[in-house]
Amino acid sequence: MTVYLPDVNVIVASLRSDHPHHQPALAFLREARESGSAFAVPVDVMASALRVLTLDVWLEPETSESAGRLMSDWLNAAGAEVVAHPPITWTVLAEFARTLSLTSRSMPDALLAASAITSRSTLATFDRGFSRYPGLRVELLQQLH
Repeated sequence: MTVYLPDVNVIVASLRSDHPHHQPALAFLREARESGSAFAVPVDVMASALRVLTLDVWLEPETSESAGRLMSDWLNAAGAEVVAHPPITWTVLAEFARTLSLTSRSMPDALLAASAITSRSTLATFDRGFSRYPGLRVELLQQLH
């Protein structure tokens, strides 16, 4: 059984019908659930998705209350578990910082990659930039052009 750690972009795309990757995100979630896969979502990914849903980049941004409801509904629909990063994640993240010349903007992705590696999960994302992390299993979702 595959355990997926979804990137923020997968969660947000699946929740926003006005997101350009809405349909591929929904298809991925449906197929993953039908195949018996599980979802584990680090709490900081949940917080980041909540933040993105309330940004004024949307024609009609969510309120914090409506975003919270959407996130709870998403967790239930995905059968997802909210998780903490495994303690060894710090060791992998520190190694990435040492060897990959991470910038401040790449730290959240590096943390998610380190967490997926240490929890032996597969990262689900639209972001091709995750290919830079050695040892990471990635399910790169198809982007629409």
